[in-house]
Amino acid sequence: MIDVNRFIKAMTDIQIVLAKGANPLTGLPGNTSIERKICERLDSNTHFDIAYIDIDNFKPFNDYYGFQKGDEVIKRLAEIMTAITAASPLAATTFCGHIGGDDFILISESLQAEQLSAQIIAAFEGERLSLHGQRDHEDGGYRAFNRKGELESFPLISLSVGIVNTSLSLVGSYAKLASLSTEVKKAAKKKTGSSIVVDGRAAHYEQKQDLWHCTTAV
Repeated sequence: MIDVNRFIKAMTDIQIVLAKGANPLTGLPGNTSIERKICERLDSNTHFDIAYIDIDNFKPFNDYYGFQKGDEVIKRLAEIMTAITAASPLAATTFCGHIGGDDFILISESLQAEQLSAQIIAAFEGERLSLHGQRDHEDGGYRAFNRKGELESFPLISLSVGIVNTSLSLVGSYAKLASLSTEVKKAAKKKTGSSIVVDGRAAHYEQKQDLWHCTTAV
């Protein structure tokens, strides 16, 4: 039997979240709020960063471990983004949004998103053991079917981040910024493991003795 009162409350909570334009899974602001925030920044004529964050190989992960685990990954990333930006000295001017699925947006003051993204990557990869389980974590990956229906080996879950800085790129509209963000995110996804691409500069982060080091190539 279903508890009618709990069901009604759950549906009401979902309606409230949707009314606020938030993603029902993560509670983060959705596309309407994201577009509004970006347009406000563009109209203010002040420089800012926008980071497009994507979970690598999310579909095979979701298929292999199950939808519940996939939702856990998405919620975990949202929690990490929220916690790290809230702890930043510039928290008041930083915005986290959830485009949908495994795509997220981070908006910060100019030249701040790269450091925040590196911290997000470090924290997210710190969750690999609990997300993959002991065996797959020790093996460094898992085998699952790809989009072609072929069995393929996939590495442990990682993040690709494409960052556009409006002081480095000429961006005059929301459409232009969205297009450029997608391009740099695609460039990041071409790299193995977690990576960050900033306005054409590939910044690859490697973990050494619990510290993250960045090597940048023009």
